[in-house]
Amino acid sequence: MSDDRLRELADAAGLLVEWENSDGELCELSPDTQRILLGVLGFPADDDAAIEASLARLTQWRNPTEPAQWPPLITVDCDVPVTLPGPMPRGTAYVLTLEAGACSVAKWRRAIGCRPSARWAITTCRSPVSS
Repeated sequence: MSDDRLRELADAAGLLVEWENSDGELCELSPDTQRILLGVLGFPADDDAAIEASLARLTQWRNPTEPAQWPPLITVDCDVPVTLPGPMPRGTAYVLTLEAGACSVAKWRRAIGCRPSARWAITTCRSPVSS
């Protein structure tokens, strides 16, 4: 199993593999700990095939061709325009969940092929959303 590819996956998933502790000592996550943490995060890394599949999924999340390939969660700040990972077709349903827990269900109303950085608008909503 390639520790280089494992490290690449850990970096891509946002794990801090090396750091300096408060005593100035260099610390590093062991490959076994990286595999465990990556698995908990939903990126299996038990063998080379799993690492490659997880890297491919992360790459797809960063370069999606349709909303179904986007990450399951996009976190943003209120009143700040959001750059979406890619175009979203008109009428695509989404859920907006505020930090306090209130939810709105809405549909994207911009034209197909709009710039991902365009502001979105809620056209229909109900709150709270029942699960």
